Amino acid sequence: MKMVGVVVVILALAGCASSNAFPVFDEEATEADVLPSYLSADEFPYDMSSVRFVGSRNETDFYLLKTEPDGGVCLALAAGPTNSMVACGGNGGIGTGASTQTTTACIVAAGTELEPGWAAVSDNVWVRDPSLGKKDQDSVCP
Repeated sequence: MKMVGVVVVILALAGCASSNAFPVFDEEATEADVLPSYLSADEFPYDMSSVRFVGSRNETDFYLLKTEPDGGVCLALAAGPTNSMVACGGNGGIGTGASTQTTTACIVAAGTELEPGWAAVSDNVWVRDPSLGKKDQDSVCP
């Protein structure tokens, strides 16, 4: 019986730790938390109520959102109809990268120490420094 109680406590603590990786989802949605219409969600299982605008940099807007039904985390880069994308990945979204013609960005857990060559757009989104050149921008997320 004691073993079951310990497992429940460990699982509960693990659940708390993972939700803290994305505190932006704990915030109330605002008028800014809407994807641009050119980023269609019709063909993907996105939870549109989870969309959160997390910042802008170099004429690109950045959003985080969850997938349905598993709650995976996706990164949307919006810089116009021909220079935008949404990327979703495993590991709860951490380490997922997205690149457009002008920007390379990655999802990181809140509290991650910023690495050289990256700039923070938010607690969860880093952008590759464009001064490094296109080849280096295509590198894997930290």
